[in-house]
Amino acid sequence: MQQQMFDESFAQLSSHQEQYAEAIAAHAENITVAAAKLETYREQLLVELAQQASNQIKETEDRVYASVSQRVIRDVEKANTAFIDRLKKLLMFVSAAWGIGLLLLLVVFNLK
Repeated sequence: MQQQMFDESFAQLSSHQEQYAEAIAAHAENITVAAAKLETYREQLLVELAQQASNQIKETEDRVYASVSQRVIRDVEKANTAFIDRLKKLLMFVSAAWGIGLLLLLVVFNLK
Protein backbone atom coordinates (compact mmCIF):
# COMPACT_ATOMS: atom_id res chain seq x y z
CA MET A 1 0.00 0.00 0.00
CA GLN A 2 2.80 2.38 0.81
CA GLN A 3 4.46 1.43 -2.42
CA GLN A 4 1.27 2.16 -4.30
CA MET A 5 0.92 5.58 -2.63
CA PHE A 6 4.54 6.27 -3.33
CA ASP A 7 4.07 5.28 -6.98
CA GLU A 8 0.97 7.49 -7.29
CA SER A 9 2.73 10.43 -5.67
CA PHE A 10 5.73 9.89 -7.88
CA ALA A 11 3.47 9.69 -10.96
CA GLN A 12 1.71 12.93 -9.97
CA LEU A 13 5.03 14.62 -9.30
CA SER A 14 6.33 13.38 -12.61
CA SER A 15 3.20 14.66 -14.36
CA HIS A 16 3.54 18.07 -12.70
CA GLN A 17 7.20 18.22 -13.64
CA GLU A 18 6.38 17.40 -17.26
CA GLN A 19 3.74 20.14 -17.33
CA TYR A 20 6.16 22.53 -15.68
CA ALA A 21 8.88 21.55 -18.14
CA GLU A 22 6.50 22.20 -21.06
CA ALA A 23 5.58 25.61 -19.63
CA ILE A 24 9.24 26.42 -19.05
CA ALA A 25 10.16 25.21 -22.55
CA ALA A 26 7.97 27.89 -24.12
CA HIS A 27 9.51 30.55 -21.88
CA ALA A 28 12.99 29.19 -22.54
CA GLU A 29 12.34 29.44 -26.28
CA ASN A 30 11.12 33.03 -25.83
CA ILE A 31 14.20 33.83 -23.78
CA THR A 32 16.47 32.27 -26.41
CA VAL A 33 14.79 34.27 -29.19
CA ALA A 34 14.99 37.47 -27.13
CA ALA A 35 18.67 36.82 -26.39
CA ALA A 36 19.36 36.33 -30.10
CA LYS A 37 17.55 39.59 -30.87
CA LEU A 38 19.53 41.38 -28.17
CA GLU A 39 22.78 39.99 -29.59
CA THR A 40 21.81 41.22 -33.06
CA TYR A 41 20.87 44.63 -31.63
CA ARG A 42 24.17 44.76 -29.74
CA GLU A 43 26.09 43.98 -32.92
CA GLN A 44 24.20 46.71 -34.78
CA LEU A 45 24.99 49.19 -32.01
CA LEU A 46 28.66 48.24 -32.12
CA VAL A 47 28.73 48.71 -35.90
CA GLU A 48 27.05 52.12 -35.60
CA LEU A 49 29.42 53.11 -32.80
CA ALA A 50 32.42 52.06 -34.88
CA GLN A 51 31.11 54.05 -37.85
CA GLN A 52 30.57 57.14 -35.71
CA ALA A 53 34.02 56.79 -34.20
CA SER A 54 35.50 56.37 -37.67
CA ASN A 55 33.69 59.49 -38.89
CA GLN A 56 34.85 61.49 -35.87
CA ILE A 57 38.43 60.31 -36.37
CA LYS A 58 38.29 61.28 -40.05
CA GLU A 59 36.89 64.73 -39.21
CA THR A 60 39.53 65.20 -36.53
CA GLU A 61 42.30 64.04 -38.87
CA ASP A 62 41.13 66.53 -41.51
CA ARG A 63 41.10 69.39 -39.00
CA VAL A 64 44.49 68.43 -37.59
CA TYR A 65 45.95 68.09 -41.09
CA ALA A 66 44.60 71.51 -42.09
CA SER A 67 45.91 73.10 -38.91
CA VAL A 68 49.31 71.44 -39.14
CA SER A 69 49.69 72.14 -42.85
CA GLN A 70 48.93 75.84 -42.28
CA ARG A 71 51.48 75.94 -39.49
CA VAL A 72 54.07 74.15 -41.65
CA ILE A 73 53.44 76.53 -44.57
CA ARG A 74 53.82 79.52 -42.25
CA ASP A 75 57.04 78.15 -40.75
CA VAL A 76 58.49 77.31 -44.18
CA GLU A 77 57.65 80.79 -45.44
CA LYS A 78 59.39 82.33 -42.41
CA ALA A 79 62.42 80.10 -42.92
CA ASN A 80 62.55 80.93 -46.64
CA THR A 81 62.29 84.66 -45.92
CA ALA A 82 65.11 84.44 -43.37
CA PHE A 83 67.24 82.40 -45.79
CA ILE A 84 66.68 84.90 -48.63
CA ASP A 85 67.57 87.77 -46.28
CA ARG A 86 70.81 86.00 -45.35
CA LEU A 87 71.58 85.36 -49.02
CA LYS A 88 70.99 89.04 -49.81
CA LYS A 89 73.39 90.07 -47.02
CA LEU A 90 75.96 87.55 -48.22
CA LEU A 91 75.59 88.83 -51.78
CA MET A 92 76.15 92.39 -50.55
CA PHE A 93 79.28 91.33 -48.65
CA VAL A 94 80.61 89.35 -51.62
CA SER A 95 79.87 92.25 -53.96
CA ALA A 96 81.59 94.65 -51.58
CA ALA A 97 84.57 92.30 -51.29
CA TRP A 98 84.84 92.02 -55.08
CA GLY A 99 84.55 95.77 -55.42
CA ILE A 100 87.26 96.36 -52.82
CA GLY A 101 89.41 93.69 -54.44
CA LEU A 102 89.06 95.28 -57.88
CA LEU A 103 89.84 98.71 -56.46
CA LEU A 104 92.96 97.34 -54.76
CA LEU A 105 94.04 95.70 -58.02
CA LEU A 106 93.54 98.95 -59.91
CA VAL A 107 95.48 100.86 -57.27
CA VAL A 108 98.32 98.32 -57.31
CA PHE A 109 98.56 98.32 -61.12
CA ASN A 110 98.39 102.12 -61.26
CA LEU A 111 101.18 102.44 -58.70
CA LYS A 112 103.58 100.31 -60.70
